[in-house]
Amino acid sequence: MLLRRLKDRVVQSEPDRIRCIATSATIGRGREDFPAVVRFANELFGERFEWLEDDEQRQDVVEAEREPETALGECWGSGSIELYAGLSAAIQEKRGLGELCQIAIEAGIPQTIVQDAQQQANQAVGAKQERRLLHLLLRGDGRVHRLRNLLKSPRELVTLPPEVFPEQPDDPEPLVQLIDLAVRAKHDADEAPLLPTRYHLFARALEGAFVCLNQDAHKQDEPFLFLSRQENCPHCKAQIFELAACPRCGSAYIVGRDQRDGAQRALRQSSTVGDDPKGKLAYFILTDQIQLPDEDEAVVAEQSMESMDEESVEPYTLCLGCGSLAHGKDASISCQCPAQFPHLTVYRVELKENESALSRCVACGARRTQHLSLIHI
Repeated sequence: MLLRRLKDRVVQSEPDRIRCIATSATIGRGREDFPAVVRFANELFGERFEWLEDDEQRQDVVEAEREPETALGECWGSGSIELYAGLSAAIQEKRGLGELCQIAIEAGIPQTIVQDAQQQANQAVGAKQERRLLHLLLRGDGRVHRLRNLLKSPRELVTLPPEVFPEQPDDPEPLVQLIDLAVRAKHDADEAPLLPTRYHLFARALEGAFVCLNQDAHKQDEPFLFLSRQENCPHCKAQIFELAACPRCGSAYIVGRDQRDGAQRALRQSSTVGDDPKGKLAYFILTDQIQLPDEDEAVVAEQSMESMDEESVEPYTLCLGCGSLAHGKDASISCQCPAQFPHLTVYRVELKENESALSRCVACGARRTQHLSLIHI
């Protein structure tokens, strides 16, 4: 939208008046995707981009060319783990070119290469000296050559140490040090580093925390807390409940929808298909030790004690096998679950009429102006 507004302001949206250039290191997998890249550029800029395989005059995608390995020169051998650790420490401590060269010689880099590298590095200025020195020292390192070949396509970091450091395959630290040094290594400021590498970290937000309350049926090494949504416990087949907790006191709640089918009631996870996402959640605390509002809470909430409503807490009986509910402590539940799934007394916190989620922990009195930050983790 901003691009189109710019074109309208500058050239009144007249096509072919503005030259549009875009770069990306992630779009497409090669020449086979160039037609799709062209369509993307057409839609992005509202301008004409072309890619005809047989017509060089109508090819608007510039393909990257990998620098041939021969451009690095001959290998002098392979650096040692001590070399990378020593160079990394010296750079971090800013010891200077002389110290870096001494470390290189002691680690086995031929003295003639070190002397030539130092002479050329001295012709640079400031921090560029260090970068040029590293480039000249490491461009002949066999491990750098091997790593460049391995990284022609993306690789997981943990898969590389056995191939680059077979003598120490389970320790990623030497590989990380080598990559850091090779990324820092540049002959000139406007050139690409010796190893133009990027780390890509992929993080996924947790969907929530889910718990099996039938812990007595688990073996010692079987978990009962899960970070991915599932309906039934993979170990004992009991019902899985969504977990919440007070961030101040850690009191545990189970939360979900109180579903009714005639006389039958059951607690189901809040995102089950068919639930009303705008409906109220049902909160059940696992203890009957609750705290009533006090004067301190009234001050924080900027209310009088008379206006501070008390949350109503009612006992319920919950079947751990199917999630069936019955009002009252040790109440009878008409489910068909076998004896391996016991019944548990839980305490439902009745929400106020204007609330759709709990905003006060009944165990410690923690209160938020927004909904209580219970870990729907």
